[in-house]
Amino acid sequence: MEKKDFLRLSLILNDNQSTTFKSKLKRLITEVLREHYGDGMTIQEIVIELRDNFTLEFSINEILSIIKGDEKTFVIKHKNSDQILNKYDLSIFAYTKASERSGGVSLTQIINDFLSTKTQDISVEQAEDLILRFLFIEFNEDTENLLNYMNKSISFPIPNENFSDEEKTFIDSFLSWDNKNKNKFIFNALSSSIDYCMITAQRDTRLIKDMFFNKTFYLDTNIIFRLAGINKQERQINAEAFIKKCKEANITIKYTNLVEEEIDNTVEYYVDSLAKTLGSHQHISPEAYALLSNNSVNDDFYKEYVLWVKDTANTAGNYSAFKSYLKKKIHKTLAKFEYEAIHTYNYRYKNFDELTCDFYEYKRKNHRNPSRQSIQTDINHYLFLKEKNGNKGHASFIDLNSYMITEDRSFVNWSKEYYPNTVPMVMLSSLWYSILLKFSSRTENDYVSFSQFIKFNLQIECKPFDKRRSDILYKILSLDESTEIKDEVIYDINSKLKTDYQDKDIDFIISTSHATITDRKIFEVNRQRDEQENKKEQERHAENVESYNRGAQETLDVIVEKESCRQKKRNIALVSITLCLLAGSLIVFIVLLMLEKPELVRFSEWANKNGIIVSAFFTIFLAILQLVFKIIGVYMFNIDKIKERVQKKYQNTLHK
Repeated sequence: MEKKDFLRLSLILNDNQSTTFKSKLKRLITEVLREHYGDGMTIQEIVIELRDNFTLEFSINEILSIIKGDEKTFVIKHKNSDQILNKYDLSIFAYTKASERSGGVSLTQIINDFLSTKTQDISVEQAEDLILRFLFIEFNEDTENLLNYMNKSISFPIPNENFSDEEKTFIDSFLSWDNKNKNKFIFNALSSSIDYCMITAQRDTRLIKDMFFNKTFYLDTNIIFRLAGINKQERQINAEAFIKKCKEANITIKYTNLVEEEIDNTVEYYVDSLAKTLGSHQHISPEAYALLSNNSVNDDFYKEYVLWVKDTANTAGNYSAFKSYLKKKIHKTLAKFEYEAIHTYNYRYKNFDELTCDFYEYKRKNHRNPSRQSIQTDINHYLFLKEKNGNKGHASFIDLNSYMITEDRSFVNWSKEYYPNTVPMVMLSSLWYSILLKFSSRTENDYVSFSQFIKFNLQIECKPFDKRRSDILYKILSLDESTEIKDEVIYDINSKLKTDYQDKDIDFIISTSHATITDRKIFEVNRQRDEQENKKEQERHAENVESYNRGAQETLDVIVEKESCRQKKRNIALVSITLCLLAGSLIVFIVLLMLEKPELVRFSEWANKNGIIVSAFFTIFLAILQLVFKIIGVYMFNIDKIKERVQKKYQNTLHK
């Protein structure tokens, strides 16, 4: 099957109304005929189309029985004497219904929406191809695993692709994106592997719903640590979502005495390792610690320790108290599940040592550094399950009742390789989670959790081992420096460990990076000091300028006040003298005029007789005169106007 046909198949199979083998086969036939609507297809052509496009093998009789059994959906386009040679097509009603069902939100639309929220240097076409490749690989892996659990094998090659760090980062951000359409699309695309396997095994998916009741899941140690919150918070949330679905399906959840023992031993080992590395030294940031730690599990315990120390009730360096805290926290988680004591097979099973060595070497080849004790625990659990399930082959995982649920992919893969042609009894929680979601009611949170389960498949659990790291970390912790300095020294060393420091000894590495960070800090301190001094100098200059301007303004205000008062007095005096001179001149002028012109006496007699006219004339004259004096008064006697003119005059003088 090509990746271009993968999403098409998932759209066909994700139909909640199709739960039987026949109903799902009918959906496949309907989709094939829909794409060739109007032309019609023979039975043989339908068989070839399903085989070539979806790698699904069906007999002519299987196809014919579906078509003959539903005359409302399938019609004969061209009849032949041999019904196998008939050309069949969809009825108009069936074609319309199938076309409506083929819609929905496409991957292209989802990618477009995602890229619109991010600044990504990738085209829509490139992003779509990358996500499709990732989903296609996940689909094929799930299909292969499920077919193994059904005692079947996959009939097409699985593409082997390795994603670059940049591609992984993009896929990770896409899976983490909070979008309902994306979450539902991913679930439908990948959970269709279950339908695909049911069709291949010719089983009805509705039968799976009833098989959950008798199942017992034994939780591996790594699941318990996730549930206790010691292996990243998002993993705790997803582990809890998985357990919730198991309980809803009436699946019994158990843990064994071996898991309990391994938990206590793990806590002892990693806390003792922390005590040896950290001692009484001040702790550094978890991010910096993780860069030089050779073990990702150790990082999780260190993060937990840093959080524990932040509680004022706890004392840094009291590692025995920290151990007690962790054990109490984990045993509180264990109390939610049933306990079962099992015996060990170390001496009871003759090939126990052979299995242990084989699994140990398998993990070593996959760049892991396991402890023999944890290997023995896994082997004991596998042999226990083998005995519990009857020590015999089974047709399908549906027939098995007891499983080990783990997050250890190497355990799952080893069990399949070491015991071929048997139904594996060790399963990843993500695969069971997809099965549980497929056959139960789902919420938006379930879709989100499913995306997060898939996201973890991208993560690298093991770090590249460098024996210098732990020694470098120990010596940096012993430096008499602040946490900030130690963190920066670690960041500097980590960036150069594979390049500049590749062949350098530990003391040289630490002293060089320490000097680099110290010099950088000194330079930064001096730079900040110079900036502060420059800032203070600028502030002093600004204060001086402000003080000068304030003093100049105050002086100007005094001058303006005095000058304005002087000008007002002068203006009053000038106007008074002018009025007196005008009045005197007017009286002299009238007397002389009357002496020179006696006929004016008759005018006075006329005025006496026409007093109303004369009175009106003088009223108008006085009003005009009053207006003139008012205008002059505003200009010459209003102190605010005078101040305004004086201030403008002096400011212009200052600017010059």
